[in-house]
Amino acid sequence: MIGLIPPSFVPTVLRRSPGRWSRSVSLAAIGLLLAACERSPVIGGLATGVQAAFRLPASASHGCRRGPTRGGRPQTRHDLASARFPITVHWRDPATAAKAKKLLGYLDAAWQREVVEMGWARPLSDAGAGGTDNLDVYLAPVGKGQAYVAEERRQKTPFAAASAYIVFDQNLADDGTLESYAFHEFNHACQYALDANEGSAFYENAAAYMDRFLKPDGPASQTGIADFQAAPERSLDSISPDGFTDEFEYGAGIFLEFLVERYGAGRPDLVRELWEAGRQPEQAGAADPNEPDWQDVLPAVLQRRQGPDTQTALLAFQAWRLQQSLSKPPRLPVPFLIQDGGRADRLKPAQNRRPPPWGANFARLDTQGARTVSVSLADGGDSQWRVWVGTQGSDGNWSAATSAPGAGQPRVSLALGAAKRVYVTVLNLGNGHHDPDRADWAGADYRLDLDWAR
Repeated sequence: MIGLIPPSFVPTVLRRSPGRWSRSVSLAAIGLLLAACERSPVIGGLATGVQAAFRLPASASHGCRRGPTRGGRPQTRHDLASARFPITVHWRDPATAAKAKKLLGYLDAAWQREVVEMGWARPLSDAGAGGTDNLDVYLAPVGKGQAYVAEERRQKTPFAAASAYIVFDQNLADDGTLESYAFHEFNHACQYALDANEGSAFYENAAAYMDRFLKPDGPASQTGIADFQAAPERSLDSISPDGFTDEFEYGAGIFLEFLVERYGAGRPDLVRELWEAGRQPEQAGAADPNEPDWQDVLPAVLQRRQGPDTQTALLAFQAWRLQQSLSKPPRLPVPFLIQDGGRADRLKPAQNRRPPPWGANFARLDTQGARTVSVSLADGGDSQWRVWVGTQGSDGNWSAATSAPGAGQPRVSLALGAAKRVYVTVLNLGNGHHDPDRADWAGADYRLDLDWAR
């Protein structure tokens, strides 16, 4: 299921940590259930809906970071090993014993679901670093709402992989939060066993997907989606550059949910397969050791499922993202180039809304009685662009058209009928090969020309 939250929310905070990332989030208690979105027929070359139920937990808090940490493993006095899987939980405070036992049960469930049933790689042995070869998990006072996974030992395997250990704050609430964290952080340990070089954004995209898939009603399941929807112009694979701004990369996990629902028949193995296919041998001294990355292998993963090319899948997702913001009851909105409708013959994005590769803009325009509209994009520089134009009928169904793929200036026309509003999605595809390991993608300017006819 693909979950969204309503527009009222408490802003999130992303904090820089000794590892790569640390985060905490608090969402206001707002509602419990939003209606399901009906699956729509294929219109204009793109299916316009994904079956999805939207649920908001009463509260959410989640923290996660990646990478080695100063000071090494926490100091502990007690430990408890699983009777089912090679997992050991360690803790220091005797008052934490009951929570440690509950955490071990959640980790057993995570191993059962993710490794045994879903086929993820089992976490690698650490050669006894924690006393045994087990996956070591610690309950320690590391900060409110926090958890992290630390890479520790690169393995001599055919691919660049590593063992890791996990640390949870000992004060995490056992109200579904601890269980949700267990699914999320355990998936990181599985990721390290596949590809220790993959980028930090995808690292969180995938773990956030697994968290929501395995515990869709968990208190942390909606983390970051508000930030993601609020900034469609950002590249899907971007990450907060300063560690403080937002949790965009966690919310971007809904792109993986979209791929699974739309092209993977709801089977989550698509996400695991992206990790497996994107592995590479250790490449000491390489300028970019993460080649291939997950985006390099996405076309083949989609093709094996009779899915479209990456560009078409991206455009379908951006159009779906727009449609979800307009459904009833209202879901999380997206910003528009023209926020309150109106009709225009020319549109240009503001400087802070110019999309880099894999970023998008949305426009909402009044038709004012026009029966057709033709939209063309010009002055787009060296980037390739795709444009989607759609209207929503009184029955909730969409009529849409898309520009053809490839270089050149995209143009698309749509009969409007009696529609009072028309919606436009503009997608920047860059030069055709987007690299998620580059953090310097600048936003691109363009101009939309709209020709209205009665």
